[in-house]
Amino acid sequence: MASDIPARCQLCDSPMPAGGAQCSTCGKVYGEQNRCPSCHAIAAVSEHGPGDYVCAACSAPRVRTRSTPVDSDFADALARKATRDRVLSYVFLPVGALSSLVGLGLGSAALAWLEGGFRSAGLVVGSIALGIGVLGLWVAGRALRSARALGERVRDARLMLHAGRSQDGVTAGDAARLLRLDEAAADAALTELAKKGQLDLAVDDVGTVRYRVFDAELEEQAEEVSAAQLRQR
Repeated sequence: MASDIPARCQLCDSPMPAGGAQCSTCGKVYGEQNRCPSCHAIAAVSEHGPGDYVCAACSAPRVRTRSTPVDSDFADALARKATRDRVLSYVFLPVGALSSLVGLGLGSAALAWLEGGFRSAGLVVGSIALGIGVLGLWVAGRALRSARALGERVRDARLMLHAGRSQDGVTAGDAARLLRLDEAAADAALTELAKKGQLDLAVDDVGTVRYRVFDAELEEQAEEVSAAQLRQR
């Protein structure tokens, strides 16, 4: 791992993937090799066509190396994981429910109609079926919760993607149209990302709230420029 890439993400404190320059949890990019020569932000690239890459922060043309993260890849990978977990929940839910019903039915039938060894055998088989059913329901519930959590991460990653593609940032209405969300839901998600420090919130001259990708280094540079301009006055 390059010396300028931390062992843990400085934004969300998740472990960085081995040899990777992008946090697999929040999507933050590290490494001087990923600094845009136009806007100087350390950012991923977006693919606008075969072999055509632009900076995810300012949309200026970029050259992608083997180690340069592609921001859409991050969201797409999360979406694939969410789909996999959702399919798992759809498979295990009916299996678990059916097995539980079979187990309860066998146990009840054994108690009501069987005697001696047959009753014991029926209870054992019913208990096993019930156990399999409970396990299936647990797996289905866990997969469904994971799919929902991953779905929220996909939404956030794509919001960050669209916010990074525009120098002026995005509004809640823009995000709602791009991601086919309810505008209130898009606004709530953008506000939450701003609270986490992943997006910067600003109000333009006409009172429209805009969200853009927050880059601490660029903010520090802007503050230094502003301070220098004040000293010259």
